[in-house]
Amino acid sequence: MGHQVNPEEILALKPDIVIAWANSSNDVGRVEARFAKLGLPVVFLNVDKLEDYPAAFKYLGELLGRQERANELASYISGAMSRVAAAVGSVPQDQRIKVYYAESPDGLATECDTSFHVEPVILAAGNIVHRCQQTTHMGMEKVSLEQIVGYQPALILSQDRAFAASVADNPNWRNVKAVKDGRIVVVPNKPFNWLDRPPSFMRALGIQWLANMFYPERYPFDLRSETKAFYKLFIGVELSEPDVDAVLN
Repeated sequence: MGHQVNPEEILALKPDIVIAWANSSNDVGRVEARFAKLGLPVVFLNVDKLEDYPAAFKYLGELLGRQERANELASYISGAMSRVAAAVGSVPQDQRIKVYYAESPDGLATECDTSFHVEPVILAAGNIVHRCQQTTHMGMEKVSLEQIVGYQPALILSQDRAFAASVADNPNWRNVKAVKDGRIVVVPNKPFNWLDRPPSFMRALGIQWLANMFYPERYPFDLRSETKAFYKLFIGVELSEPDVDAVLN
């Protein structure tokens, strides 16, 4: 999904090993064959879900001789998942907040409730309103505004800042409950998205952010201090207060 490098560029970096995502859209044999021509071994990691990351980090710790750090990262993710599950996992299905996930500039691309793209919302006990089976690995299912009005979501999670800024003034959206109530939230995305595109370890912070937003009484949470702690542990940066402001939109 990013910059496509050619074989010469890869060889110029003199890598010892290639680490690849073992997702359902990857042809493992084809990927292996491509790097075999360069004399490079490939290790595939299963990281489709957040629960896969602790094992993936521990494996990489063994592979790279960084067991202590790998265990730290794995423990954080396991702990975050356990805390969120204990706090919000018992919310009855019919009482879970109804969430519409808007991904495109027009707000009309979303994800099925069964898609791995919305895993963080599900883990935080959100009720994804668009119910269907994902048709492609990429997702981005097209819906109509009439469907969204029918869903009456209580909250819209937006991946597009411009859509989030303009939707409140768009008369076509005025009959959507979340818009009437002013509950449109932009997903933080620095340096990587907290929820999706790409799905990553950032979800360990994202599920806590969501659980607190959805059910603040069940999951009280100091977002600013936890953001600083997370970025220091996983990314190795010390965020200033203005930095936190920028990260949190």
